[in-house]
Amino acid sequence: MRNPASSGIPGSDTRAHGIILAKAYRATGRTADALALYEANLELEPRETKLGPDADALYSRDDLAKAYRAAGRAADAIALYEGTSTLLEAK
Repeated sequence: MRNPASSGIPGSDTRAHGIILAKAYRATGRTADALALYEANLELEPRETKLGPDADALYSRDDLAKAYRAAGRAADAIALYEGTSTLLEAK
């Protein structure tokens, strides 16, 4: 039986479960584990198209930036936010 929450996009279930687990890690103070999953998830996101990043990619970037801030890595969070802004402005 097919998962009704599945988008049908290869790898999307893996990304979704990775995000859920990363959020749980972050909520319980396991920031390093959360960062590893967020970073891996961002690598799984489909590459941006001529129209720019899709909503899932934007949420993944935001989640990773929040985790960077929680880990005291403000410079990494700012760089990610700036990179995302550049992508959105290029649309």
